[in-house]
Parts: sequence; structure tokens; C-alpha cells
Amino acid sequence: MHRRGSSIFLAAVVLAAFLGVRPAPAKQTQASAQRPVSNLVACTALEAHTSAQPGVTVVLFHQRDKKDQPRFASLLKQADGSTIEVRIGKGDWQTVSVARLRMCFGRGLLVFPAGAIKLRDKDEFQARFPAGKASTTQ
Repeated sequence: MHRRGSSIFLAAVVLAAFLGVRPAPAKQTQASAQRPVSNLVACTALEAHTSAQPGVTVVLFHQRDKKDQPRFASLLKQADGSTIEVRIGKGDWQTVSVARLRMCFGRGLLVFPAGAIKLRDKDEFQARFPAGKASTTQ
């Protein structure tokens, strides 16, 4: 009896696969289905360098939390060559130029006038990317 039940189950699986039947996707709650992907990411400055001439600061950065990596990568890719806003602590939002470093996976480069923002190695800050169609996968 057990063997016959297993055979019927196996036949049903094979038939479903042949007919292209797929399992129903997990249902999303109404809130999660309507919630837009956040364009705000907690980040960490890896290195910060300031030059006197021209008076520019560059900051190599990435997401602070590993769980944000796919979203960060998508947002960074979309914002490459444009501007984003950054904020340290509860300070004001500042507009900075951003570049995605293609040869340095998961890293971005902030560029802004020297003295405009005080970001040092290992500082944490928030980055607000332009609203867009960020995906959580890449």
C-alpha cells in the first residue's frame, strides 16, 4: 500500500511538471505588497581623503549592514554618476556626487568640496538615493 501511494505521488509530480503546473507563490501581506523599496541605506566610510588643490574630499564607502547589500548595489548602480544625499547622525542632509566603483565590488565613491562634510575613516552615515525602481535582487 505504501509503495502504491508513493508511485501515485511520483506520477502526480511528473504530470504536474509536464503540464507546467507551478506551486502557488507565497502570499504577500497587503502592506508588504504596497510598500516601496526604501532608498535610505545606513553606510560606513571605509576611507576618506581630502586634497588641497583642487579642494576635494573623496570617500570610499559601502553599506553598513550585510543584509542591505543587494538593495545598496541596485541603488548605487542606478545613481552612478549623479548625486545622492548624505547625513551624519541627526545633522542636515548634504548633496554629494556619487560613483559606483565597477572594479571594487559593492563599493561607492562620494565626491564633495573639501570641508563641506566631515567624514572620516570608519564613520557611519545615512545615504539617501534618488527615488527609483530599486530591486532587492541583482
